[in-house]
Amino acid sequence: AEDFVSATPFTSSVPFAGDDILIVACDGLWDVFKYAEALGIAVARRHEGKNPQEVARILVSAALQKGTFDNVSVVVVWPGEPQGLAAVGAGRNDSNAGRAVVGGEAKKARRPRK
Repeated sequence: AEDFVSATPFTSSVPFAGDDILIVACDGLWDVFKYAEALGIAVARRHEGKNPQEVARILVSAALQKGTFDNVSVVVVWPGEPQGLAAVGAGRNDSNAGRAVVGGEAKKARRPRK
């Protein structure tokens, strides 16, 4: 029988420049956003002085507002910066919606300032 699923992951290495942004997210985000659109939001919010946690929270909220039918988990990284990593996740009917996971510890996420 032929194997349909490989246990060997595909990996690659990409060098980062000082102002690069890395977004890792599940399909709850990508079902409603194109890559360029999500990156555009992240870049704009970074230039406004938002940190990775705030940007991840904004992307999660935007995906929920756009009507994603899936759970949403987003990790945003500013490579090379201290405090340059944050993850936020939410489920459609999740009591933990809006909780941020930072450094492995869940914290109640604050609403972004307007």
